Amino acid sequence: MHLESVEAHTEHLNAVIGLAKLARATVGFLPDSAYRDRADQGTLLAARIEAQVTGYVLYDLPRDEVKIVQLVVDPAYRGRGVARALVDEMCARHAGRRGVALSCRNDFPAHSMWPSLGFVPRGERIGRSLEGKPLTRWWRSFGKPDLLTLIEDADTRPTAMLDSCVFFDVVGDAPPEDVLQLRADWLGDHVRLAISGEVLVEISADRDNARRERQYGAAQRLPLADPPDSLWRPLVEEISGEGNHGDANDVRQVARAMAAGARWLITSDNALRSRYAQSASRLGGLSLVSPSEFVRQLDEAARRDWYNPVELAHTSVTIREADGTDLSSLARRFVNHQHGEAIGPFDRRIRDLAADPHAVSLRIIEIDGDPRALLCLRERDHVVEVDILRVTGGTGEGVLARHVLSVLRSETRRRGLRITRITDPFPAEWARRHYGDEGFLPLGRGAVAVSLTGVGELASIATMLDAIPLEDEERAGLRALLVGNDLAASAARAETWFAPFRVTGAGIPTFVVPIKTTWASELFDSALASGQLFLRTWQLGLRRELVYYRSPLNSGGLRAPARILWYVSGRPNEPGARAIRAVSSLTEVLVAQPTHLWHRFQRLGVYREQDISKSAKHGEAMALKFANTELLERPVSLDDYREAMTGDPKSKSAPLPSPQLISERVFVELLGRGTHNGR
Repeated sequence: MHLESVEAHTEHLNAVIGLAKLARATVGFLPDSAYRDRADQGTLLAARIEAQVTGYVLYDLPRDEVKIVQLVVDPAYRGRGVARALVDEMCARHAGRRGVALSCRNDFPAHSMWPSLGFVPRGERIGRSLEGKPLTRWWRSFGKPDLLTLIEDADTRPTAMLDSCVFFDVVGDAPPEDVLQLRADWLGDHVRLAISGEVLVEISADRDNARRERQYGAAQRLPLADPPDSLWRPLVEEISGEGNHGDANDVRQVARAMAAGARWLITSDNALRSRYAQSASRLGGLSLVSPSEFVRQLDEAARRDWYNPVELAHTSVTIREADGTDLSSLARRFVNHQHGEAIGPFDRRIRDLAADPHAVSLRIIEIDGDPRALLCLRERDHVVEVDILRVTGGTGEGVLARHVLSVLRSETRRRGLRITRITDPFPAEWARRHYGDEGFLPLGRGAVAVSLTGVGELASIATMLDAIPLEDEERAGLRALLVGNDLAASAARAETWFAPFRVTGAGIPTFVVPIKTTWASELFDSALASGQLFLRTWQLGLRRELVYYRSPLNSGGLRAPARILWYVSGRPNEPGARAIRAVSSLTEVLVAQPTHLWHRFQRLGVYREQDISKSAKHGEAMALKFANTELLERPVSLDDYREAMTGDPKSKSAPLPSPQLISERVFVELLGRGTHNGR
């Protein structure tokens, strides 16, 4: 098949006009001059098999879109892909526009063809004929952002797609009980319910005019996740290629949801879930769930927060350099279909970067031997640049993404540098969602993080930012983080964004909190003698937030936000004991019954309910939720602590049987003693 622009005053133009006359009953009448004008403008394409013109598409280019006026295929050549070839060629020639529009009468045979060509209905209107027959407005998106998509991109809630059956039930007059739960107001605080174009296709197939109008109205109240044809169609082929030969509409719904980056596809179709669940999870991190399963999962997540490291309990996490045997599979594994990345250019970029192993570090993070993250780092102009940042979907993707971002900042500090800059044009979506949690300032699809060392007032951070090689936009964005009406809150925020820098003069309280050796090793110091962060198991390395339980009695006024210096208690001869070993940010203090605390924080792991009960007094325990833990370079002994507090290292007036509030002067003194260049 040969596709070509039709030129005026040629036999091919005459053949096109001949086909138009045969199809006049459905495409309408146009004078011959209209075809010549489009030929002169270059908006008339024909398909030719040998010398025979087998079809054509005539279109206009209004505003920033393509508008199909006529698409005709010779009846003798239908079913041979002529229409698809013409539309795809037209789209390729005008890929810089927003998409393709057309209108088609609902009672024409072509009405059922448009979905197979990547079009979705966007509503309908009454035609201009005397009969006043309804016409459906069809649209094929090229994925270009507009104001609506920019607003939706700023919405960090995960997306749940409704399949056609669930949509019709939820907007109906008497939805089933399990579907009725999807109308609950609280859902909108935690998730964005959306529909795909397949729902609109199903609406357009309804022959009841009044019902169709109501359904279109209901659909307009939900976001339309409309990824371009180039993103979801390859996924259809991948799903079908795994032996999943089900209903074509079902496959398209799964593929569209995956391409749109949805976390769930809610469906009441048990056969659909059974047939496609494994492929959807593996290829796109998409969960196929029933309405009741979805509501239950969302309620559990809402009560426990989205960050849930227990998802990766009892797994083995390793990080290694990629070798030559990995290269052939990395692009297919980590390509970002969701945001329009093509696999060919990504594969070439991986191979180009891997060709320079002395300057570039290409790392794979595996969970139980399964590659789940890909990082590419290189040092340039005193900056650690992250050329590739990918995390696959699936169990624990949010936890893994936060861990990856933490590893990047740790690597920058290990090299003695300050700036980590993510330059990957197609970074993992879950990483983007957690940029702020790990101190990365989002800038477009990229981000920048600055790690500062030392102790000083808030204003000193601004001075330090002015002295390091940042772009103007980066510096302005980071300086804006220092501004706020509440000085203590601004300082606490700055200690997250610019860790491990600690802010003085802002009224952030600091507590020295005793902790037993067993719990210290479980929570933040798995190798008490070495303090090597990179040797930590998943239970430590992947936990960015942790919780410690103690008695609510003699708490020393513990409150958040604050800092904690962890004093590891124990017998004098116990290795690693009787020393301050780490500093953390205290983010939450909660006193409640053990059962309540366990349900609230069990996602953070380590503790069993009976462990919390042992800490309780009078039926209640205290939970200390903390984050941003940094091991001191060298432990601060009990004698050093006493000397900082009283001036006498043997003083008995500074015991540590319970949490103690210390002054800022003592805090700075202890931090100094905890560094290799300290006393």
